[in-house]
Amino acid sequence: MAINYDEWGKTEKSIEYYQKAIDLKPHHVLYLSLGTAYEKLGKIEEAGRAFRESIKIKPTFIQGLYSLALIDEKQDRPQEAIELLRKVVEIEPRNVFAQHALGIIYVQTGEKSGAMQQYYILQTLNPKLAADLLKSIPK
Repeated sequence: MAINYDEWGKTEKSIEYYQKAIDLKPHHVLYLSLGTAYEKLGKIEEAGRAFRESIKIKPTFIQGLYSLALIDEKQDRPQEAIELLRKVVEIEPRNVFAQHALGIIYVQTGEKSGAMQQYYILQTLNPKLAADLLKSIPK
């Protein structure tokens, strides 16, 4: 039911059903879905809590780590976001989205060498994303 309500645009109702499902049997994917629903409503703190729960259950859950990293970045916690993104690329080195996001956060924090390192990695994985990152790196 939660998925149906979510697809119908009834996000608050979907949250209610995701929570009921979690109460019956906690699962990392349910927490990810709950966090995504909260994020749709702009409830960033709640989304972050749900994403944290997803990675408590499964510490190597890439979507949970990545989603929490983006929340941390939105909440001006770049070091926490960097740590989470590093975990993602450690688990899945070819994850171009995490590699790109890591580069962007390095740019935002003034870590030009880190951003350039991500650029070089992305050159071999996805030249288009590498070029996009390079545009963001100050000369």
